[in-house]
Amino acid sequence: MYVTISSVRFALCGVGGIVLLSGFVFLTCIDQDNARHSFGHSEGFKCPLVPLLPITCILINSYLLISRGGAAWLRVSVWLAVGVIIYVFYGRTHSSLKDAVLVKDAQVDNTTSLLA
Repeated sequence: MYVTISSVRFALCGVGGIVLLSGFVFLTCIDQDNARHSFGHSEGFKCPLVPLLPITCILINSYLLISRGGAAWLRVSVWLAVGVIIYVFYGRTHSSLKDAVLVKDAQVDNTTSLLA
């Protein structure tokens, strides 16, 4: 049986759509723990339009990469590797949060009363 390139593309788009939809559902179901990210602030860090904004950015950047050739993929791969190397060897060792201790909400009152 003869398989055309357009049918392969259609199948890959279908698989990609299913992966994207399942990722969207997964990201929607994740509960953001505001207490964990409250680095001294009462509100904590909140990213706007989660999960819509990250998924939209992933789609736009994927489209831009797919529409380019192999040279663009090579550049992205090299810069991604450089970023990972910088993160592993510099960012993790020089982070101001390296020695941070996570304190649960139930223990915050006890900790602040001990420090006073």
